[in-house]
Amino acid sequence: MSDDPRNPRQYFGEHPMLGPAYHQIFKATATVLMMAIVFYAYRALEREGGAVFSAQVRMVFAMAGLTVLFTYYGLLRSQTTIDGEGIAQSWMFKKPVAWSDIRGARVVRHPLAVRLIVRTQSGRFHVYNAGSEDLGHAFDAIARAYPAA
Repeated sequence: MSDDPRNPRQYFGEHPMLGPAYHQIFKATATVLMMAIVFYAYRALEREGGAVFSAQVRMVFAMAGLTVLFTYYGLLRSQTTIDGEGIAQSWMFKKPVAWSDIRGARVVRHPLAVRLIVRTQSGRFHVYNAGSEDLGHAFDAIARAYPAA
């Protein structure tokens, strides 16, 4: 971000960014965990048989399984967008924040994740994920432009 980092609305309006919300290693780890869950669920059903569980218990297991699959799908497909309007991340639901609504921002770095924590004018917090180095650098510039109090 070599242009004026103090004006992200203008910079990202001219240079919008779109990238994965989660790093490839994070997605690979989630995939291995999903495979393990499916394997152990299959083994439990094979060993115990479906007749052991009541219809209500099977319904709870089915709903829990669908929730896990839906979350996993969202994690794999999630994108972070930074443009002239603001910041948005798709996942299960799109979570946007406009530049004019940002009061402060801070970057939190973990070994496999870079997160931007944004505080809005109303005091609510939004967390955005960067799955690429370019998005991580953009998060740094946003945090410099909107220092957290």
